[in-house]
Amino acid sequence: MKEIKHQKWCNTGLIYELLFKQITHDVLNNTPVSYAIGITKRFFSAGTAINEEWKLYNILTTHRTTSENHANAMIDEVLKARLKISENVLVKERHNLINEISKRFGKEFFDTKISNYKVLASIYKLFEAETNKKEKYSPNSIIQSRYSIIESISCPIQKSVTVEHTDMKDTLEIYRKQDKGIKKLTYKILESKFLEQYVSLSASQKNLLKNYIIGLSKPTHLKEYMQQVVPNILLVIERLESHLPSGVIKIKAPELRKRLNTIIEARVIKDEHVQAVMLAYELIREIKQVLKRQNPSLAVGRISIAKLLK
Repeated sequence: MKEIKHQKWCNTGLIYELLFKQITHDVLNNTPVSYAIGITKRFFSAGTAINEEWKLYNILTTHRTTSENHANAMIDEVLKARLKISENVLVKERHNLINEISKRFGKEFFDTKISNYKVLASIYKLFEAETNKKEKYSPNSIIQSRYSIIESISCPIQKSVTVEHTDMKDTLEIYRKQDKGIKKLTYKILESKFLEQYVSLSASQKNLLKNYIIGLSKPTHLKEYMQQVVPNILLVIERLESHLPSGVIKIKAPELRKRLNTIIEARVIKDEHVQAVMLAYELIREIKQVLKRQNPSLAVGRISIAKLLK
């Protein structure tokens, strides 16, 4: 029995993520013709087999549940849906898609790092095992892939939200002069990637998102920004933590501090680093609400809570 090999060029979920990053790069650099936009519209349009498979990847990378049983049930249903997609049609569409990507971007297209690469690779392997029964794949390889997906979708649920379009307009002002088609697609992706976890964005979170977008094409910019803001965030959390009552919020703080400390020494800022800072701002907002209810005039050292948490 053999291990299931991950083939990047056959991973629809990974290709979609890479196209999204290329679209963002094109927008920020005012690229006259974005081939990534054209490729996405052409190959991921409604009714295509690639789009149907991508939707299954999307379910397993965006849905969350705290129950392992529910996670397993979700995976089982997705696998059933995957078997309904015509393999012949999908292979043909994927072949044409890869040819177009190779023509426009070359082999280096797949060199870009993706934060959820592990779960996307696991989904691919599970799909491969389910649709290619002729191959005698190792049961251990299949089980490992399934549990990687379960681990991803069984994490604690964040608040489900709808972000007002006015928030998006403020946050994505950088796209104001771009083509309507580019803006529409980019808005949609950014909403699903970053904003679905929060009730509303604070000014700090909006600023983080803007700098993240800029950093996709200028990595040094994002690194410099993070090195500037993370120490300030750690200082705020440290000063406020001692005033917190016991409970969930107080438990969150130490673990989040550990994650933030890794950012300062990081050579490359990854998506999970950005996510950690987003969560830190959200935690600070929760702390602010708790302390405000307890004592609105509370101060830490010389700096008032209100000033620290602006």
